[in-house]
Amino acid sequence: MRVRHIPNAKKYLENSKLVVNDFSNKGKWKTILNSETLNIEIGCGKGGYAYQMIQQYPDNAFVAIEKNPSIAYLALLKLETLINNKFRLMNFDAELLSEYFDEAEVDNIYLNFSDPWPKKRTTKRRLSHSKFLSQYAKILKPEGKIIMKTDNYQLFLYSLNSFVENGWEVIEIDTDFRSSLKEDPITEYEQKFINKNIKINRLVVRRKNVE
Repeated sequence: MRVRHIPNAKKYLENSKLVVNDFSNKGKWKTILNSETLNIEIGCGKGGYAYQMIQQYPDNAFVAIEKNPSIAYLALLKLETLINNKFRLMNFDAELLSEYFDEAEVDNIYLNFSDPWPKKRTTKRRLSHSKFLSQYAKILKPEGKIIMKTDNYQLFLYSLNSFVENGWEVIEIDTDFRSSLKEDPITEYEQKFINKNIKINRLVVRRKNVE
């Protein structure tokens, strides 16, 4: 997702009460956001999915994470129009997740249309690489899930193998997720793929040995 640099983006983010960029909420997210369920989206882009999820599940806490300040700024402009206050936006790299969230604090992690980083030398940047999976394992509840969607079939296959090789159990797999009506929100970004008849791949995984 290429977005032009927005000069005042960082300053706008820093001045917003909806943006958290320190470690003060670690271990206290559910208390602060007054919810028994905490969902996070890593790489929220312009905030379309988060916007709809917050409206669809108003009782759930939702934290949208985007490391690009200009894109995070655009997401904030959308999210700050919501009346619901059980959400926050964060502007940092997902490699630091366990510094911002406590052990077993998160119920679900959403990975929507992440950058596929197709070149071999950039494999470690994929959000389904083992270095990120180790972070997810720390912050997810034992029964917590990762829900991933992508239009990129090669990333889908890579991610499937990465999850399995790193001790995750695949509980749902769908290589044509939008072939039927689903409750899951469709953003404008995803709709572009659907309009081009590009199939949406979806994975749902959790740690093994969960009853």
